[in-house]
Amino acid sequence: MQFDLRTIEVDGSLRNPTVVVTVLIWAVMLSLISAGAAYLWARSRRATNIQARGRGVAAVLVAAALYLATPLAQFAIGNALYVQQLSREGGPSVISVGFLGGPPVWPAWGAALLAAYSVLRRQRRTKAPGTVTP
Repeated sequence: MQFDLRTIEVDGSLRNPTVVVTVLIWAVMLSLISAGAAYLWARSRRATNIQARGRGVAAVLVAAALYLATPLAQFAIGNALYVQQLSREGGPSVISVGFLGGPPVWPAWGAALLAAYSVLRRQRRTKAPGTVTP
């Protein structure tokens, strides 16, 4: 078994198709987490017990931490995609990929904020289970 350590630098902009896939994967993951956090937050605001309120706050804090970890998460996803791509092509067994400029964070943040906003807006319209205001 031969171990080749190879480091490459690739374009980190959205002109690189692998970066586009990386950003899309993270945007979907962050959007689902943000929507779930927004749902728990909206439900916790109507709750009377402290545990439900704590769950809502914890969910928002986890989502905020993931927003801050976006560059690291996109870097890890991009590395995994390049490792998978090069292993199929018979490339080196170990690889480290650097992104010149890094994948942009704004598409994932924008999609996640839009998902959270839509959940909060929908929850705001619902007063009680089964009751919808016009």
